[in-house]
Amino acid sequence: MREFLSKKVVALSLLMAVLVLAPSCAVMKMKEIRVSSCSIVSISPRSFRSADALLRIGIDNPSLPFSLDEVEGIIRKDETVLATFGGGPIEVEGRCDDIYDLPCKVSIADGVTILDLLAVLGEKDFTNYYVDISGYVGINNGRGHKLKMGNIPLQSLIDKASGKNKTK
Repeated sequence: MREFLSKKVVALSLLMAVLVLAPSCAVMKMKEIRVSSCSIVSISPRSFRSADALLRIGIDNPSLPFSLDEVEGIIRKDETVLATFGGGPIEVEGRCDDIYDLPCKVSIADGVTILDLLAVLGEKDFTNYYVDISGYVGINNGRGHKLKMGNIPLQSLIDKASGKNKTK
């Protein structure tokens, strides 16, 4: 009888350890999520100052499934905002490396003209251009956080989209 009870105590202890440690392992894996690719699929003008865009984003997610919503950002040259964008939502599957389509709305910032943007597109060097982005990342149980990333060099995104900066 005593042996039976000790086996039950060990089994319950192991079960409790698994229940306590499993979520923390998934949280640790959340730090390993990375964007593996990014490209523009399409841009459709809506007006003289805005457009609809479709981005294709590769996400390597070794963790739990999550949703990405309320994506907002700006594209700027040094400190001058050129355009703003917003989009979402997308549902990212758990434990996979997959490609997702992110629909966005892009608007030209106040004080910037279409001619200014055309001049930007003609440039070969984008080292003074940056992207600031934020989004709400929610896990299936409803919890989530607003994440912000700033000063992302636009040139690095262009290199990643063109395949110049392959990382695996």
